Amino acid sequence: MNSFINLFNSSVAECWDCKGLSQFRVKELKYSELAREIAVLQDMWQEAGLERGDKISINAESGVNWITVFMASVSGGYVSVQLFNGFLPSDTVSCRFLPLEVQPFRLP
Repeated sequence: MNSFINLFNSSVAECWDCKGLSQFRVKELKYSELAREIAVLQDMWQEAGLERGDKISINAESGVNWITVFMASVSGGYVSVQLFNGFLPSDTVSCRFLPLEVQPFRLP
């Protein structure tokens, strides 16, 4: 995994001002913008008390936002857990989510 992260980091540095991600007619990011969004997510998770090795679940359709969260999680040392994005809210009602204003839920 480290070689993947190193390759990603060097690609971002080399292509800082180039287009990095594009979702047709939805969103486009330069590598520099992607790096900033990744840093914001990692800072938020760290401030919420998450630590390297903790799991980050992603329940989203494939796109720029999905890859941003995925790269933030794996490059930050978290474990990225992909959820099937076909779930409805009623299917996930028993899950616990981490609103930004509360402390993270930790299993005993």
